[in-house]
Amino acid sequence: MRSVTLAALVLALVGLLLAGCGQGPSQVGAAAIVDSATVTLDDVHARVQTALRNPQAASQVKQAGQLDALTRNIVTDGVQHLLLAEAARREHLVVTDRQVAQVIGALGGPAAASANTIYDASTVSGEVRDQLLAIALAEKYFDHLVVQADVAAVSTQAQADNLARAVAADPRRAVAILTGSSAVIGVKPDLRVRADDDPGTATTPLFGVPAGDVVVFETDTGQGGDAAQGGWFVGYVTSRVTDAPAPAPGDTSAQLAREVDQQTLAAVGQRLLQPLAMSLGVRVNPRYGEWDPVQLRVVASGTVSGEVIPVHAARG
Repeated sequence: MRSVTLAALVLALVGLLLAGCGQGPSQVGAAAIVDSATVTLDDVHARVQTALRNPQAASQVKQAGQLDALTRNIVTDGVQHLLLAEAARREHLVVTDRQVAQVIGALGGPAAASANTIYDASTVSGEVRDQLLAIALAEKYFDHLVVQADVAAVSTQAQADNLARAVAADPRRAVAILTGSSAVIGVKPDLRVRADDDPGTATTPLFGVPAGDVVVFETDTGQGGDAAQGGWFVGYVTSRVTDAPAPAPGDTSAQLAREVDQQTLAAVGQRLLQPLAMSLGVRVNPRYGEWDPVQLRVVASGTVSGEVIPVHAARG
């Protein structure tokens, strides 16, 4: 495993500080459900109380009125923990207590590692373990993950939604639909990206969507390499390969794979949870909002941005 740097883990942990359910007995006492596993209301309440004992977190919540945002972050954390645990089981990934202790030691111990985060000294080890599992998941596939898609950029979410539905209704004509739309401000037919050649794009929803599906998502201009020409994207994923041959030791992709930072690897690992979340299903107690299948987090009700549209038709 690549060594985990102090800066990477600090960024990952501090990033979880404030950033600006159905029917049936399984819902009782649940904040969220992933397949048959549960994030309990009691766990969420305890985590909120832990976070609010942190003076900085409490101050931010009081000043900005962000208790709901804090709680959504905590429910998101719980869902991602369950997804990582299931991914680790399926992929035979193991993070040892020694690895966790080494990272916490490098951060100055449990109290220092949890300072200015939503964790305390007793819970920070679980977050470090999850970060290491996300990195391990990314490392397993990073050199072998290749996605091909027809991608178009537009200015607004409404344009992206309309374009995505047109492609999903007639996927054989995806390229013609994308290139012929007056709303499109940039298009890349048959865009082929290796994760190890473009780690930034590997953190986007394009890399978490099964082949044959259409995805709508928002990203910062420039994040998606050559494809990034606007704020909203429509991608028809035509191929997603997780076992492509690794690059030869001397080529550019191999060099990038050795140099990618731990924070990016963790983000790639979290993106790789997207197909698992889609297959298992994530249900959120309405008091906390709803699950955003593209952002992979709990958001306020009615604020889901983007969507994944399954398409069960062969591309001509």
